[in-house]
Amino acid sequence: MKRIAGVLLIVGFVSTAAADSVLSGSRTVSNPKVSTTLTIDTQEAKADASPLLYGLTAEEVNYSFDGGLYAELIRNRSFMENTNSPVHWALAVTNSYIELDPGTPLNEHHPVSLRWEVGSKEPTRIVNEGYWGIPVYPNTEYKVSFYAKASEGYTGPIGAALTSSDGKTDYAQAVVRSIGTEWKKYELVLRTRTIESVIDGKFAFVTAGDGTVWLNLVSLFPPTWNDRPNGVRNDLMQMLVDLKPKFLRFPGGEGLVGNTIDSRYKWWETLGDLSERSGQMGQWGYRSTDGMGLHEFLLWAEELDAEPVLGLYAGYSLNDETVKPGKDLLPYIEEALNEIEYVIGPADSEWGAKRAAAGHPEPFPLRYVEIGYEDWADKSASYHNRFMQFDDAITQKYPQLKCISSIGNDQKRKMVIGRDPDAVDEHYSFSTQEIMEDFGGYFDRYNRSGAKIVVGEWTVQEDSASQLGGKKSCTPNMTAAIGDAVFMTEMERNADIVIMQARTPMLANVNNINCARA
Repeated sequence: MKRIAGVLLIVGFVSTAAADSVLSGSRTVSNPKVSTTLTIDTQEAKADASPLLYGLTAEEVNYSFDGGLYAELIRNRSFMENTNSPVHWALAVTNSYIELDPGTPLNEHHPVSLRWEVGSKEPTRIVNEGYWGIPVYPNTEYKVSFYAKASEGYTGPIGAALTSSDGKTDYAQAVVRSIGTEWKKYELVLRTRTIESVIDGKFAFVTAGDGTVWLNLVSLFPPTWNDRPNGVRNDLMQMLVDLKPKFLRFPGGEGLVGNTIDSRYKWWETLGDLSERSGQMGQWGYRSTDGMGLHEFLLWAEELDAEPVLGLYAGYSLNDETVKPGKDLLPYIEEALNEIEYVIGPADSEWGAKRAAAGHPEPFPLRYVEIGYEDWADKSASYHNRFMQFDDAITQKYPQLKCISSIGNDQKRKMVIGRDPDAVDEHYSFSTQEIMEDFGGYFDRYNRSGAKIVVGEWTVQEDSASQLGGKKSCTPNMTAAIGDAVFMTEMERNADIVIMQARTPMLANVNNINCARA
C-alpha cells in the first residue's frame, strides 16, 4: 500500500481459495493436499486484440485535475470560487483585512481581485491552505507567480513563504522589493533546504506598511513532469505512465456536455496564457481553473505515449437541453471542426497556427473522435440525426477519422438509425456479483460484423460500509478488485470487437470523499 498527498494506491493478490471466500462471505480453510493446475496454450491465437485495448478516460471529477494531477498548489487562485468571500484564504494576524474587490479586475477573464488593506508597520500575513494542505519537500524549488498592484504611496515589500500549518515555521522565503500602481506579473522561486517533509503546509504572503495591495492569479508550482510549465505532478504522472495506457479519452464526461448548453466545454476558452482563462463551475460541485485545457490534455497524452481520443460536444446537455438537428446544429459542428483543426491541422491553418504558437507546430496524432456523451439520456431522441450530421461533416473534411457513437448496443431504444458508426461507446456500472452471474452475457451475443465497442467508462462498486463504521471505503475493496478482473477477462475474451476500454473514475482525491480509509 502506498499513500502520497491524498492519493491511495493499493496493489493486492488473492488466491483462488481466498477469492471464493471473498465472494461467498464464508471462511475457507486451506488444504495443502488440493492443487490446481492452469495450462496456457500460447501457440494458438483465439482473437486479434486491439492495440488500444487498455487506456484512460479523463474527467474533472473528485478533484482529479485541480487538487490532483494538475500540479497547481494554490486553491482559489483567482478568487472566483465564492462570490461572498475569499475562501481558502485567511488572515494569519488581525492587523489588516482582506476582501473581494470586483471593482478592481485584473482583466475580463479575472474580474475579481483580492483587496488587502495593510495599515501596520508590524508584519502581517495572509495564507492559502491549498487543497487540504500544501505538500512541502526538502531541497525542492517551488515557482511562485502572481499579479499585483498597490495604492499610491505604498512602500512595503511583499514576501512569499512556504510555512507550517500553525504558521510558526517558514520552510522557504523570497521577496518582491516593491509593487507598482499598475497590474504587473511577479515571479519568485521558493527553495527549501534540509527539512522534514510535510503534507499540510501553507502558502503565505507577508508585508508591512501602510496602504492597499490588490492580488490576482496567485500560483505555486512544484517541480512538474519533464519540467513542463503549467504541468502535472511527478508522483501521479509516474503512476499513470507505469500503467502504459494506449489511449487517453478526454475532455471527460459530464464536463464535456455541461448542465446547460451554455455551460458546455468551450475548448477555445481553455487555450492561451492562464491570465486568459476564466475557468468554470464544473458539474461536480466545485470550480475548475481550466489550467488543464485542451492543449494540456494533448501534451499529457503525448507524455503518456497514449493516443488521444477526442470527445466533441454534439448538442445535448445534462438539464435536457438539446440543439435541434439541422441549421441550429451548424455552429456546434463548426466548433467541433475547429477543435479538430487545432489538434491535427497544419501550422498554417487558422487553428493549427494557434497550436503552433502554443509551442507545438507539428499536429498531434488523432484517429478517433466521439460524438457527444451518454446521449441515450436525451429525451428528444434526436441523437441519430445529430450524429449523422456530425459524422457527415467530419468525414467529409477529415475522411481518415473514425467517429464513435455515444450510444451503444446496450441502449437499443435510441441507437443510431440509418448509419453504422465506426464504433459505439458503452458504459457499465455493476457489482461483482452481477458480473459473475452474467459472465459471457455482455459481449458474446454481439454481431461480430457490427460496430466495434468502446467501453469508455466502467466500474465495479461494492458497499463496504458495514465493515468501516458506516462509511464506504475510499478505495475499491478486494471483492471489487475481483469484479474488475472478471470484467476485464470478459472484454479480453471479446477483443475482436472490444477495441478500447477504460475503468473510471481514473483519480479521486480521498480528502474530498466521505469515506473511511481501510
